[in-house]
Amino acid sequence: MKRLVLALFGIGMAAAAFGQFGPGGFGTPGGFGPGRGPAAEEPTIRMNMAFMKMEGRIPMRFTNALTGAGVAGASVDIGNVGSFVTDSDGIIAFSGVRDGSYRMTFRKDGYIETPIAFDVKLGLVILDWFSISPGPTEAELRERREREERARREAEAARERARLAREEQARREAEAAAERERIRELTAGGFRIVLNWGESPSDLDLHLESGGYHVSYWNMHVSTDGGVRLDRDDVDCFGPETITIGRYDPSAEYTVYVIDYTNRNRGSSSELGRSGALVQVYGSDRLLQTFRVPSGAGVRWNLFRIARGEIVPVNALSSQTSR
Repeated sequence: MKRLVLALFGIGMAAAAFGQFGPGGFGTPGGFGPGRGPAAEEPTIRMNMAFMKMEGRIPMRFTNALTGAGVAGASVDIGNVGSFVTDSDGIIAFSGVRDGSYRMTFRKDGYIETPIAFDVKLGLVILDWFSISPGPTEAELRERREREERARREAEAARERARLAREEQARREAEAAAERERIRELTAGGFRIVLNWGESPSDLDLHLESGGYHVSYWNMHVSTDGGVRLDRDDVDCFGPETITIGRYDPSAEYTVYVIDYTNRNRGSSSELGRSGALVQVYGSDRLLQTFRVPSGAGVRWNLFRIARGEIVPVNALSSQTSR
């Protein structure tokens, strides 16, 4: 019975991949308009993954969060399962695992090491396409550590100078320096926010508001001060959609949320709550926080605020697309 379910699921995935992305998908050879959707080879990749499922294997693909291209030669370690290396399309595949919860870690030079939890049910995983944020190489990390060491020595010298000043003045300067250092550590390299989801709904949109600007697919793609940009917009399911805060402003407050554009006029829709949507927040060259969409009805997923360098979770659905 389980094999029959897997076979039917694989056939359905293959048919969906061919129907959605095959020759003439969306009415044109190649299947996509310029700058929208996955790369041209992704239909074939999705079909190949569907056939792997028909064979009883569990495929997973890892892509660059900025370009959507597969990441080849990455190490993926899955607890109690084994270690794997991604192929030229960024895919690993394994079999013979029991249903349950698992945890894996993605590693590759030039990308941020990323831990990911997933569940296996009836020999399948709901979300098998993961976007990984590029990060610094080992050489860049060494250079950054050297800069931080110089900064540490300079900070120590500043603290010594402050100690020689009047006691109250020194205390205020030390507190101010500590606060600046705390925010610097929290926001080194800014923030990168990555949204992925399942096959339905087809179009989820990532939004960021701060002060007088609103970064999203239908507003500005780059903020007026150039510090925030929409790196990637996806309209045909799975993602990723990515927003990068390249220059963090400690005096500003940032609000981040997701809109179910497909069902924007149906506030009672529960497709967003069933989408398996996942938002990963990167900063300081590591994964800072992960948000999973809660179940229930609503077309707006209020994610979090960033204030004084700290992520303040909200993680709630709303039936209104506006605040």
